[in-house]
This record gives sequence, structure tokens and C-alpha cells, in this order.
Amino acid sequence: SLPRAVLHNFGVEDNLAIFISSEIPPGTGLGSSSSVTVALCKAISAASGRPLSKEELARLACEIEIGKLGKPIGVQDQYASAYGGLNWMTFGPDGVTVEPVRLATQTLMRLESKLLLMFTGESHDSSEILARQRSSSAEQDPGVIEALKATQVLAKTGLACLQTGDLDRFGALLDEAWQHKRQFAPGVTNARIDHCYAVARNNGALGGKIAGAGGGGFLLLYCEDSTAPRVEAALHAEGLRRMDFRFEQDGARVLFNAGLRLNRADR
Repeated sequence: SLPRAVLHNFGVEDNLAIFISSEIPPGTGLGSSSSVTVALCKAISAASGRPLSKEELARLACEIEIGKLGKPIGVQDQYASAYGGLNWMTFGPDGVTVEPVRLATQTLMRLESKLLLMFTGESHDSSEILARQRSSSAEQDPGVIEALKATQVLAKTGLACLQTGDLDRFGALLDEAWQHKRQFAPGVTNARIDHCYAVARNNGALGGKIAGAGGGGFLLLYCEDSTAPRVEAALHAEGLRRMDFRFEQDGARVLFNAGLRLNRADR
């Protein structure tokens, strides 16, 4: 349904072969669905001779996923995929504002080296969890509203920590944010996630969170250099596997374009 929705948006009706490959399975909290949507829009727009700005690309991906396909998701993953880099995003009634966060290269490299991404081996249905969260927010559930407000405050504090290079404080804030995130909706966490997170903390992780909506997928953990090997080994014994990653500065981009021009149906 996703490739068809993208092709329909561009009015492409030719026979077309699309090969999609990913290093991660779907439903693991790393924004794979939105990343695929952004990549498809980027590729088809280039092949159709309709280049899009990063803002246009992100907005179009949101329209397709949320508007056309009716997914109960947010818009942060589409903007992150389209823009790349480390950004401060503000979501309001007038749209999304994306401000690049400029950090010293050394600070960025240190942050990247202190983060562990551990796969729990389980996937999840983010739509169900997010639908529950949205329902609780709409009903003004006091616990959920308080947790959301606290998370917003922590985001601002976390930004300040990154800008001043206080990375260990940033890592500790991840633990505070995770305790609030657990209150967002039923299903965000479960017994296995709680156990694995406790194992990580007991072996030296300063903080962390489950990536995405929750319920499975990847644990993102902040560890001091001296404790990272111990945390990884302890979680490996629990059946988790580390996934190497790096920060991406460019966002979605076309690696090669042979000059293909797709014919568009008249609309």
C-alpha cells in the first residue's frame, strides 16, 4: 500500500520495478516506515523530474502516511529522515519548525560513541500504542498529560546539556525521560523490556529508553566508556544484539540517477 500511495501521488502509472532494502526489520521503533516513505518520495520525485526541498519532502511523506494511509503516527520521523543531522523540532498548529543543533565535532563524536543500540528481538505494533496514547491525551488523562509536559521540559534541559558538552548529564536525563514515557500508554513497556533495562542500569548504563512508540524493538542506552563493554555483554547474555550505527548528516539523498524520466498520467 505504501509504494502504491507514493506512485499515486506522483501520478505514475507506468510499469515500474521498485526494490526496497533495509538493515532493520519493520516495527522496531527506528522510524523505518517513515524512512521508507521519505526515500520513495525522494526517488520518485527525482525520476519524475520534480525535485523537492527537505521541507516539501517531509511534508509530502506526512501527507501520504497520515492523510492517505490513515496511520495514527506523529511527524517527527518523516522530518528526521528528510533533514538528517541533529535537530530541534517544534510542532505547532502552523506546522513544523526544524532548527539544526550545531555541536562541536568532538562532542558529536563522543555522544555517538557513548550510545548503545541493542535489539530486543521483538517487534511491535506502534499504531495500537500510539492510538491509545492519542486517546488518553484527547481525554486529558492527568497522568499522561503530566508525563508529556515533563518530557517537554526534559527535552529543553537535554538540549542545553548537549550544547554545553555535559554528555553524562544528558545520559542521566534519558532515564528520567524513560520513566515518564512509560506512562504514555499501556504497551509502551513490558516485563522483558523492564528486565533488560534494569540489567543495563545495574551494569552501569546511566540512562536509556525504548526507541519509538515502545513495546519492543531497540533499547537505546547511554554508557560511559568504561561501562559500555559490561552493559553490552550483560544484555548479550539476555539475548539482545548490538546494532552499530552512526549519525547521518544529510538525510534522504539520491546516490545515483541514470536520467530516468517517468511518464505521469494526466490528473
